[in-house]
Formats: sequence, structure tokens, C-alpha cells
Amino acid sequence: MTNTPLDAPTDFTPADDERPAGQWMEGYWAETVPWAKRFAFAIWAYYGWMIYQQFEIYSSDMVVYQGALMHIGILLLYSPILLLGYFCFRFAQDLERALAGQDQLLLEKAFRHLHRFLVLSLVVAALWLWSAAIGWYNTFQIMSEYNTPYENPLQSE
Repeated sequence: MTNTPLDAPTDFTPADDERPAGQWMEGYWAETVPWAKRFAFAIWAYYGWMIYQQFEIYSSDMVVYQGALMHIGILLLYSPILLLGYFCFRFAQDLERALAGQDQLLLEKAFRHLHRFLVLSLVVAALWLWSAAIGWYNTFQIMSEYNTPYENPLQSE
């Protein structure tokens, strides 16, 4: 099996010394860098929006809980999202430096950041699903306990 780039024409036959293994992937990873940075900024914008919403909810509804502990708790609750943005940005930054300087150690460091990003995103997704399941369970509990004062037409027949 030869090391054929994905963008090569169908009649491409590389010489042994023409393109070393992995070199054709550099263009792909170089295109990934700006998108990873944009994604990190989008994650941080989402973090800021969620923090803003939570502060607005707690400041308008629960005047008693406007203390510093509630603010710290909200910041800690959304800290995994902040870390997601950090790992994504560091991946892009280290990958950019590794491609510019042909540094294998920086490349390994970049992919460690990518691995941490992926693991943390799985944790955040699991926590989100757990939170959604609890919300659904609470909603079903409230709806099953609710007795309407009006006659239900299906039960009266």
C-alpha cells in the first residue's frame, strides 16, 4: 500500500522519496487550525451566554440568593464548558506551532489537548443527558399528580 494523498489524481504514483508518510496530512491539519479556534470562541461565547442567563434568572427570581456563594456555584457549574473551550483553543494553538516549526513534541501535545477535549465533551454530554432525564422525570411526576377540576371527556364515556 502506498502513501497516496486524498487529493491526488487517479493516475498518481508517488516515488519513495517524493512525499514522506504523513506529509500530505499537513494541509488538512493546517486547515483545521482556524476552525478549531473559531469553535473555541463559540464555546466561550456559549459559556458567557449561559452564565449571563443564570445570573439574570437568580437575580430576578431569588433575591435571597444573590450572595457570592451562588455566583461561585454558577461559575463552577459551567466550568466544564469553559475547559472545553480552553482545550479546543490549546489544540489549535499547539497544532499551528507544531506545523510551523515541524516540532513532533508540540504535535503530540496538541493531540493530547484534542484527546482531553473529546473526553471532557463526553462527560459534558453525559451530564447534560442526566440533567435532562431528571427534568423529564420531575415533569412526569408533576403531571401525574395533577388532578384537573374539569371533567375528562375520555373518562366520562
